[in-house]
Amino acid sequence: MRLQLTTAPLGMAALLAATAVLCAGCVSDREVAPVMDLSDFVVAGYLPERSVESADPEAGRYVTDVLLFSIEPEASGALNTSRVTPEHIARIQAMRAAYGTRLLICLGGWGRSTGFGPMATDVDTRRLFIANLTRYCLENGFDGADYDWEFPKNEEERDAYSRLIVETKQAFEPHGLLVTAALNKWQALDADAYAALDRIHVMAYDMGVRHATPRASQEAAQRFIREGVPRAKVCLGVPFYGRRIDKREIAATYANILREFSPDPGADEAGGYYFNGVATIRLKTRYAIDQRLNGIMIWELGQDTHDDTSLLRAIYDEVAGR
Repeated sequence: MRLQLTTAPLGMAALLAATAVLCAGCVSDREVAPVMDLSDFVVAGYLPERSVESADPEAGRYVTDVLLFSIEPEASGALNTSRVTPEHIARIQAMRAAYGTRLLICLGGWGRSTGFGPMATDVDTRRLFIANLTRYCLENGFDGADYDWEFPKNEEERDAYSRLIVETKQAFEPHGLLVTAALNKWQALDADAYAALDRIHVMAYDMGVRHATPRASQEAAQRFIREGVPRAKVCLGVPFYGRRIDKREIAATYANILREFSPDPGADEAGGYYFNGVATIRLKTRYAIDQRLNGIMIWELGQDTHDDTSLLRAIYDEVAGR
């Protein structure tokens, strides 16, 4: 599959030059990968504010999009941006400068979605919110916004979610901004909302005892395709963390699982945790390519390792045909 990033603010020659400058002082025993050419395949990684410092400083080399998680909608239509600091934004802007990475701001998420309902179900506060969000993206250099409403409580809120997405796209389109959404496999939107979204990040994890098997992930992606969502909008989510098989509320990062249990390279279970190892991540990536999906989405970049066991680099290698 041919890979290219079409909306990067830098040309390829400039990207290569910036990469050389950024990495001139780096010492690594790995071959330096070329900047990915990614127009046909998206690799989108969430990066919570708590992980900005710990994420691989070269992560921008291996992704097309970074989704900074997260700011919150308030019932009044205002934005609660308290968790995302100018320093966080500056660090991810450095990825754009070096690699041409697209940057999206995420809204909501688990435990951060209480403002969605009262805001979105009122037409005036919804319009105010969209105006505030548009201004925030433009002032802070974001290429778009990603909605993660977990979860609408009733039919009124589900309908309001669809209207929120459609109206956001209408406001964003003159500025060339993207609108995406993270959706659980059982969530549904109106056809107009699916049409307005640039892509759907399918949260194909936290599903069952072994929470992210290849088969369950494929079924999650296919469910949206059956709903009529074009394959080119379906981005398959993969976890960079594991969950205890016997106590699913207990989770551990991929990096910590490797550090504590030293599983075999092909394993997806260790120390009572189910996770996705390198082989499974490559398998899922190949599935997304073969099915002509939009790409791969990652939760989350700060949970990865920074060496040859890296899941992010496994995705890179699979997409690049290495």
